[in-house]
Amino acid sequence: MLYTFVLAKVTTYVSNVVAPARTGTIGGVPIRRIYFGTAPLDFGISFSFLSYAGECTLTCVSDGETVPRPRSMTEAIHASLLEQMTQIEQSAQIEQSAQIEQSAQIEQSVHIKQSVHIKQMTQIEQSAQIEQSVHIKQVAT
Repeated sequence: MLYTFVLAKVTTYVSNVVAPARTGTIGGVPIRRIYFGTAPLDFGISFSFLSYAGECTLTCVSDGETVPRPRSMTEAIHASLLEQMTQIEQSAQIEQSAQIEQSAQIEQSVHIKQSVHIKQMTQIEQSAQIEQSVHIKQVAT
């Protein structure tokens, strides 16, 4: 009964398996690609992502009667993922530009503070020189 209750609320499932980031071997032969898929059970379609050796593979398994053209589904997901990646790259570029601008503002602020500090030091030095000069005049008289 619980199985039927859960299935009534689910239309598909997605899994993501992370495999090694570097290419492995079996008996000295490199493993170039790994496919991973799960049976769609009562859902009609399942999507499995497998990250391996710097690549992500999407496997779609479907019931032919429920989803007669699973390739169209995977192509739509692929297009959506590419769009999301483009948006992420654009966001990263905007963030990087903002960080560069912020760094330039901080640098300018530091430069202004240094200039003010130098001016203050010059005024203090001038004041000290005037005090020395007054002291020397007082001593001389």
